[in-house]
Amino acid sequence: MADTKEYLNQTGENGNINISEEVVASIAALAALEVKGVGDLGTGGIAISELLGKKSLSKGVKVENDENGTIVDVYMTVKYGEIVPTVAAAAQDAVVNALEAMANLSEITVNIHVVGIKFDKE
Repeated sequence: MADTKEYLNQTGENGNINISEEVVASIAALAALEVKGVGDLGTGGIAISELLGKKSLSKGVKVENDENGTIVDVYMTVKYGEIVPTVAAAAQDAVVNALEAMANLSEITVNIHVVGIKFDKE
């Protein structure tokens, strides 16, 4: 079975550093979830991997790399009562800052997709 993972490649003076897109997605997901007002990541439904008992840190995050840099799409819900554009902008900033700090990425585009509202269960 062939390895189908994609890697972000960085060349240094001592050799290459290859960071899996899954790692980048996990960093982005954790950064977004730390923002006040973010509910969950994902499409709002139950992922097939969750039905099979597998949880992924990168659920709700898609990463692509092209000639212009790294493009990260974050699909999230916002908690009821929060200001949606404010939470989305804060999540966007958090993801960019985390990827710059942890993965040394510089050309980053982060697209936030608010796919629903999360209501607290009482």
